[in-house]
Amino acid sequence: MKNDFKLIISLLQNTRFKVTIIILALLSFMAFGSITNKMTIVDGIYNILTWNFFIMVLLFLFLFNAYNIITETSKNYSFLIRIKNYKEFISKIIKFIFISNLIIYLIVLFLLLIISVLRTGMNLQIDSYGIYNLDNLVYLIFHIIRSYFILNMLVVILVSLYKLVKEEIVVILSGILPISIVALTPFISEKKITSVFKLPLYYGEYFIKNNYETFIFEICMSLLFISVLALISKILIEVTSKRKIDLAI
Repeated sequence: MKNDFKLIISLLQNTRFKVTIIILALLSFMAFGSITNKMTIVDGIYNILTWNFFIMVLLFLFLFNAYNIITETSKNYSFLIRIKNYKEFISKIIKFIFISNLIIYLIVLFLLLIISVLRTGMNLQIDSYGIYNLDNLVYLIFHIIRSYFILNMLVVILVSLYKLVKEEIVVILSGILPISIVALTPFISEKKITSVFKLPLYYGEYFIKNNYETFIFEICMSLLFISVLALISKILIEVTSKRKIDLAI
């Protein structure tokens, strides 16, 4: 555990991670124009977190951070000699990804809060969320948590393909997945989701205002989707672990 903590700290100090933070700062300030002075702070943050271009770049940065982690750990001899097998290796990689991407995400939220405060003039009004009988702040918190897990599980699935398919295929998928939200969102219409059989299977649909019967039902459907992503990742890891793998680059 102590060694893992030291490794995470070293990953956060390397050049690639610093570049990621710089890009995040630029991206956040690009979002300045998407908030109007008529919005509340909560609406401003939610508006940015559902902006398809913002989600695309954020997912790219999460993927870039995962690449940084895999590259650095695969060259770290002191880390590799402690690893027993591929499953242990990939589980630690996933843990590092969730921790470091959480740091990135918290920085994003902090920057968005600052921008929203500046743009809305400290409008702290809490309104009712459109289709549910609850505050929009509560829904924003839910959306923030759901977005973090969905985007990270997409990263984990691509990482699970590491050593299973050719690197070029993973790179292509890592490009297609983020870009697809900008390309496809204009063609995705809002849906009324009333049963589990209507579960949205494309991640971009969780960044638009679909109409679920209740807030609890939306939470359950979101958990189901995240569970599906986790199951896909687990299957890929199990398949890969049966192969003879050299973990070092």
